[in-house]
Amino acid sequence: MTDRSYSLISAALVATIGGTAVNIPVTDGSFVLAANPGLVALASSAGGYSSAYVSDVAVRAGETTTISIPMSAVTTVIKGDIDGVNGVTITDAILAMQAVAGQSPAGIRNDYAASDADVDGDNRIGVAEVIFILQTVAGTRN
Repeated sequence: MTDRSYSLISAALVATIGGTAVNIPVTDGSFVLAANPGLVALASSAGGYSSAYVSDVAVRAGETTTISIPMSAVTTVIKGDIDGVNGVTITDAILAMQAVAGQSPAGIRNDYAASDADVDGDNRIGVAEVIFILQTVAGTRN
């Protein structure tokens, strides 16, 4: 689960450390692991998230142990990256122009106002962002 929204990360890999476990994803984004009884250490990883580690998880024979392993999103924010995908691209320019035109396009990062992607620091998408993104895509701005 994410450490901010507490939503499940369905693409995570969860495994025991120093043991053999079968990692079975469940449709709701959680996982089922079969591990030998005793104290178990777990590691989880997923693209876009920092790896997480939990030790001393007590596993008892014939019982189910439920545990949450929070993972932090790795955020590298680039100025002008409106959608948070693949850096500054023509898609960001299109999203910015739609926002300036008063539309509410899907694809704008949820944390845009709080992120460092804002070009002029006004916490909104405006003409400054459109110009910056077009210059960046054209290669006239670094």
